[in-house]
Amino acid sequence: MGVGPRGKEYAQVHELMRAALERSDKAGITTLAMRGKQYPTALRARPDVLVLHTLHWADEVRDPADVVPGLPERHAKADSGSCARPSG
Repeated sequence: MGVGPRGKEYAQVHELMRAALERSDKAGITTLAMRGKQYPTALRARPDVLVLHTLHWADEVRDPADVVPGLPERHAKADSGSCARPSG
């Protein structure tokens, strides 16, 4: 989903954010509230536009070993606490 400024008065702030993310080659991580629910998102810069990617909470991600038989064994376990849902 492309993200744009709400009005002309926000165009400069929008471009500042887009340019900073593009220069640093990083993404902004935040939450989006929509229809009474919170979603984790990543905000990335593309030429002339910010792009919003919806992500999954840690408890929504399935272990591939549970659904795909014959996967090689894992050597290290990821920290599942880094994407905890906000309380409330």
